[in-house]
This record gives sequence, C-alpha cells and structure tokens, in this order.
Amino acid sequence: MNNYGGLKVVRSTPRYFTCKCPFHNDSHASAMVYTDTMFFICFVCNIRRPLEQVLKDIDAEDFDVHREIPFEPDLVTETVRFIPPTPRAIAYMQSRGVDTDRLPDYITSVPEDTGVGFKFVDGRGKAIGAQLRIYPEHQGSFSRFVLVGERTPVFGPLREFLLGKYERVVLFEKAFGCLKAQQACDAHGLSVACVSSAGSAVQHGIAELFPFGTVAFYDNDKAGRRAGEKLKTLGFDVFISHIPVDEMPSDELAHTVQEALQWNHSCTVGT
Repeated sequence: MNNYGGLKVVRSTPRYFTCKCPFHNDSHASAMVYTDTMFFICFVCNIRRPLEQVLKDIDAEDFDVHREIPFEPDLVTETVRFIPPTPRAIAYMQSRGVDTDRLPDYITSVPEDTGVGFKFVDGRGKAIGAQLRIYPEHQGSFSRFVLVGERTPVFGPLREFLLGKYERVVLFEKAFGCLKAQQACDAHGLSVACVSSAGSAVQHGIAELFPFGTVAFYDNDKAGRRAGEKLKTLGFDVFISHIPVDEMPSDELAHTVQEALQWNHSCTVGT
C-alpha cells in the first residue's frame, strides 16, 4: 500500500498504517491511521480526525472509507470545554464504586453531560483534553470512550510525582481502575501516584516519562496482554491482573499495588 486516498503510506500492518501527514511539511511518516476505526492521528501537529474528514480536507474526492468498528464522528472533536462533575456523573461514579467525596481535580464533565471526563493537562497544569467515558445509554454499538482535545500520553498526578510529592508512580490501563487505585493508596497511606495511559494502546514516547522498572497494571484480555508485552520491552514491570483493577475492594487494591511495588519482575497477580 503506497497510497490511500491521497495519503502517502510508508508502512502498513493489520492494525494500522503510518503515513506522511498532509497538514505539515512531513519528511517522516508522522501520522497513523487505525484500520479498525479509520481514525487519523498526527503525532507532530496533533491533528486527530476521522479519516473521511482528513480526505475531505485534502480534497480527495470520491473515496469511500470502510471501518470495521463503527463510531460516531460527531463524538470526536478537537475542542472541548470542561465543567465540574455533574450530579449524573457523581451518580455514575458511585455506581462504579468510586468515593465521590475524594475526587481528584482531573475528574470533569462536559457540557453535553454524556460521560465522565478524565482530563489531560500539559506541563504547566493547563487542561488540554480528556478521555470521556461514555454513559451506557449513550454508547450504542460504537464506543465506550472517546478522546477529545489534544491527547497527551497520561492523566493523573504524574507531574506531582516528578516534583517529588509522591515516592512511586504506577501506570494503569483503565481510567476507573486508576482512579480507584489512587483513592485506595491515599486511604492506606501509600505515597503512590496512580496515572493512566487512557487505554491499552501504548502511546508514542510514553517510556520517556517514567523511571525504568515502573510498575504497570493491565487487564487479562487480548488488548491488555498485547500492550503489557510492549511495555515490558520498554522497561516496565508489568502485572496482568485476573481481576480487573476497578472491581477490587479498596483494601485488596492497596495491598496488590504495595505487593507489586515490592517485586522486581513481571508476573500475574489476582485470583
């Protein structure tokens, strides 16, 4: 595949293809299109759009896009406004076992109130995007979460860890698992910053943000195991949990995190 609707493809795999971004003078293949959702991402100019919108923007006429996993392009936007968690968001988080009296400042809602937001911030602490966990009644068959705004590799108190406010940092696959782990660690006096990579896809450059041997928790499913294997090659200590992290009781979750931090090799935890 050397050309896809006007995009200059450099490399293709069953899951994605890389291409030169048509929106900047791209001497390398800085962009990626995921073949299941046909979603375009440029890691240089931070453009994130459905492929059909990209092809329209570059005047690629009469080119049909066929995706394996349908989604609603209207849910994907490059601009986002944040509001405090709504009563609906509070109720949903309570149904997921979250202590809503102790919410971190990265928890948000959006004006449409279609889900719970987990904010991404830049190095200065400015909110620039979010992972939006869609409420079940809005999911339909297309998506459980969407990314809005500019996407950074992680959300959570990574900056606070780098400033020395936490002794250790742990990476989590899932948003609610990360949130509940932070609450469990705080409640049990563990100086641990819990951050999330916003899904099982390992973002470009993520290893550069973490110390060698950082502990990472991923679910025992195909996506989690695949991402975990990738993280192991980047120097992470990966723990594949048989029980999803966001389903563990607080005491068990804090004990599991503490136990993982005391080990020095990748293994399987849980029962």
